[in-house]
Amino acid sequence: MNAKIQQKNLNKIIEKNKLAHSYLFIGEEGTGKEETAYFLCKRLFCKNVINGKPCNKCDNCRRIKEGNHPDVFFIESENNAIKVEKIQKLREEFSLQSTEGGIKFYCIKDADLMTASAFNRLLTFIEEPPKDTYAVLLTTRPSMIIPTIFSRCQPLYFSPISSKELQAELENNKVHSFQAKIISQITNNINDALSFANNEVFLEQLGISNKWLKMLLSNNEESFLFVQKQLINYFSSKDDYNLLFELLIVQAKDYLISNFSNDALNLINDLNLAKEKLSKNVNAQNICEQLAIHSIKLMR
Repeated sequence: MNAKIQQKNLNKIIEKNKLAHSYLFIGEEGTGKEETAYFLCKRLFCKNVINGKPCNKCDNCRRIKEGNHPDVFFIESENNAIKVEKIQKLREEFSLQSTEGGIKFYCIKDADLMTASAFNRLLTFIEEPPKDTYAVLLTTRPSMIIPTIFSRCQPLYFSPISSKELQAELENNKVHSFQAKIISQITNNINDALSFANNEVFLEQLGISNKWLKMLLSNNEESFLFVQKQLINYFSSKDDYNLLFELLIVQAKDYLISNFSNDALNLINDLNLAKEKLSKNVNAQNICEQLAIHSIKLMR
């Protein structure tokens, strides 16, 4: 299930007072595991829940977001490991009474990076959780969670959101609709998508690729010179050109849906061949120049 559905399900569980003490959120990067962990945390502490959602405005919501709520702990790895000292410190914090007399919450990001001793120390903590304590473990590799921990957590599985859902999410974050539409088709990772949307270099590359595509699709003979005068200023590395061809293919397919033509189909085929040539280390600028020449000939 995607993150939005899981959040709705968790809200229903809270309303029924059936929330488990320990959860294991399982899914690839960018599927909303951490976002849902914050949702759950805020939902438990929020002073002004609205339609099953935290208000994000009260003191508790703000402090959780800023990372300074005294009864909330988000643990991250250091040097690609979570050592026993961090879990011991967590246990010590939870042995104390809640600072504000209520519940306590902790989340362990990349829980699969815990050392063997850290897992063992956490096990006794999860087996007999302190009263009003809630835990969430996040992982992309459930097979790395030791069975005794796994069996004591309620697993929730997170799947990537669809392109349409991702586009809507980006637009909700004030991303331009054209940018959101293209980005949602080159990744299904919400974190990567937001990173693209906030990357000025990428947005310039997207604009340039769109301009060149229009030239290729309109029999504009300047498309060849455009490679030399514009394109090479925005794309230089092999990764850049891989991205260029991916952007062009996505946009060309989108064009094809509303303006079916054999020329557009041929261009998509050429772009796929361009990606193959690039993988064989053919000079990227030469590939682009050949694309321009071929497109001009095809559309005459």
